[in-house]
Amino acid sequence: MNDEEDIKLSINPLIKAILRKNNIFEADGIMLLIAAYFNLKPSCLKDETNYYHQIWNKILTLNIFVVDYTTDTLEWCYSLFGDSLLSFEDQWIKDFMNKFKEVNPERRGDKAAVVKNLKKLTREYPYLTKEKIMEVTDYYLNNLSDSQFCKKSHKFLYDTNGSVFMETFEAMKINYTNTNNNVI
Repeated sequence: MNDEEDIKLSINPLIKAILRKNNIFEADGIMLLIAAYFNLKPSCLKDETNYYHQIWNKILTLNIFVVDYTTDTLEWCYSLFGDSLLSFEDQWIKDFMNKFKEVNPERRGDKAAVVKNLKKLTREYPYLTKEKIMEVTDYYLNNLSDSQFCKKSHKFLYDTNGSVFMETFEAMKINYTNTNNNVI
């Protein structure tokens, strides 16, 4: 990890391609998607004759996200930020889960729960990459005092008490900072 490492948010190129393919002016589509991502409700969407209202209705048909009307939340099918941040392909998920299995065979976890928790994690922290997720996971697994205390892979990402992943990520940053500050 690098102190000078910038966290840059960029719109997923796949999202841009979907907008272009569906003849939606990219900047307008992105503006509405960002508003949706941050749960903002622009007043321009209230007027049904408005240009933005028409674009919004078109976006709703593109399966970029799915609306859960019972909880009034969005389930993103594609990451809005990054380079198709996580495609959740089988091999990557298996590699992630097998890291836990290597430490403690009982801790491999549940694949569906891993995918669900990875989606939740990357929605909240869109700058996370597969590489960064694997780096934090390795740090966690390599610093366990006892393999019996290893979290299951899906619970490492999120459980009822929060995210051990994010706690580990923060510990890595502190450790890196302390290590580099001691070198003079």
